[in-house]
Amino acid sequence: EPNSKTQVVLSINVPNNLPLQDIYATLLISTEKENGPPENVTSLTSIASNILLSVSNIENPQTSTKIENFQVNPKSILFRYKQYYFIDNLDKISFLATAKNTGPHYTKIGGLLRISQGGSATHLQGLIPLNLLSSSSRQIAASPSGELNFQPQANQMGNFLAELDLRAANSSAHSELNLIILPFKIFLGLVVSLLLLYFIYQKSKSV
Repeated sequence: EPNSKTQVVLSINVPNNLPLQDIYATLLISTEKENGPPENVTSLTSIASNILLSVSNIENPQTSTKIENFQVNPKSILFRYKQYYFIDNLDKISFLATAKNTGPHYTKIGGLLRISQGGSATHLQGLIPLNLLSSSSRQIAASPSGELNFQPQANQMGNFLAELDLRAANSSAHSELNLIILPFKIFLGLVVSLLLLYFIYQKSKSV
């Protein structure tokens, strides 16, 4: 009937020998064309809803997440030596990382990006919660821009530690990077300026 509601009950029987896993399905409901004169125009519509069915013998099945390819964006580094990333303190540092669900069940993750020096945190950035389907990977994003990033202050120099922590309902993951942040561009500018002054001075002496 027009402008009416109907409750649809979906019943699923799970076989006893079904492996413990997540099952994904789509419930599709469509209207049918009514019989009538050909000149009557009938609008046919469909709606769909995704269904996640977790087959488990416990209420909160064990999940397994890990961090893959946590690294400094190559555009942010000057060079790299072994595990150390050398970065100019005037540049914004962006990071790349992927979260992977290695378990057979869906999980939702959150977490934190932490930059510290000498054990003291200088920057904290919360991660945007992500839904991870079983055996899937997603790019890690952070609030508020969506990017994992850190803008050093002009006076922040030295050895920094970047730590990325993921947290799920009953699992976690951790990864870290070593950053060497120094005023390379300022130093280079000073060297160039001194060389120019030296050449100007030498030229003035020869006149």
